[in-house]
Amino acid sequence: MVERTDFYILETAQTKLKLSFICRLVHKIYRLGQHCYLSCEPSLQMELDNLLWTFRQDSFIPHQIHDPNHDDHTAPVLLGQQPTASCPDDVLLVLTPEVPTGVALQAFGRLTDFVCKGNTQDQQLGRIRYRWYQEHNIPLQNHPINQSVLRI
Repeated sequence: MVERTDFYILETAQTKLKLSFICRLVHKIYRLGQHCYLSCEPSLQMELDNLLWTFRQDSFIPHQIHDPNHDDHTAPVLLGQQPTASCPDDVLLVLTPEVPTGVALQAFGRLTDFVCKGNTQDQQLGRIRYRWYQEHNIPLQNHPINQSVLRI
């Protein structure tokens, strides 16, 4: 059951800074011994797959692209469009325009969402997801992230 959604409000319009922040957050989740699923479109999956290999020279985050036709998910970090019941269920990072729905969503303990404050389209979609969380009675915790924290 979803305990809460951490909603990160990033003070940037730059996708590159957003993705760098996401990689750092995934690294933190991994260091804490938790599993996570990054729900994203295929083009972003490839970009994040590359970034998770290279964003830090001194660390590696074991990850794999989720294949919904196979249940052999051994990596603690999965990238895909829609989580299935067999996916790791600690944290779901929502990087899609809409909140992934379905039975698997309720298996996650925590959802994490991101919005770039300087990107109008991202803000509009973020507001829609925010309202969805409210309508589904999922507690929200906002985390404003200023420019000084965002870096590549």
